[in-house]
Amino acid sequence: MAGWAQLLDIHMYFELADFAGIAELDLHLASYNIKMMGIMPENMDEVAEELKARWTRIGECLFIRKHFLSESQGQVIKLVNNAHVYILKDMYERWKHGLHDVKNIVLEHNPSIRFQTIKQAEEQINQIEAEAQRSGNKDKINGMKSSRKALEDARCYADVLQAYDLPSIENAEDVEEDPSKPDMYPDQSKPIQASISQEAHNRAMQQGYYMIKSGQYVKPLISN
Repeated sequence: MAGWAQLLDIHMYFELADFAGIAELDLHLASYNIKMMGIMPENMDEVAEELKARWTRIGECLFIRKHFLSESQGQVIKLVNNAHVYILKDMYERWKHGLHDVKNIVLEHNPSIRFQTIKQAEEQINQIEAEAQRSGNKDKINGMKSSRKALEDARCYADVLQAYDLPSIENAEDVEEDPSKPDMYPDQSKPIQASISQEAHNRAMQQGYYMIKSGQYVKPLISN
């Protein structure tokens, strides 16, 4: 990846992408912001080709970051978490502006992500509230109001997006993980840090390392 593309990748990831990993790219403004005016191509097709390892072009100026949700939010999206509900909110905003296939686009580019179902979220809230009522924990009771609001918002967005068939897991509290490889990033086929080349990534894999969610490389734990 060219130097300007590495800088653009970082800029899009941290500055332009919404909670769903979708970024709207203005080439002139972006080249100014990353101080690459006159160096970065002015043709969107050329830019998309250079970014294709990490970004897929889904519109004239729209891109989605591959595996964005697992990188930024973890592998389980919980509907009692306000920050996680923003993913559905931003998907809804894209839907309102004409990207009607946004649900499938996001799922296609985040194949390892699983969602807490609305039923699971309701059960979790009810259980926590019941425990708080028994213990007289008013702070916990009040705190669950935001979780209920998050769940209701999620229900509304899901209605519009027809998102009741999102991939889910039996227990949204647990995610299966190889005990010898804690914090392993789900896609080990390519680096997630812009500064690491595919060649260096492949070499690390061959040497027995694995990539964790921060993008660093570590050796598996040795069992006793």
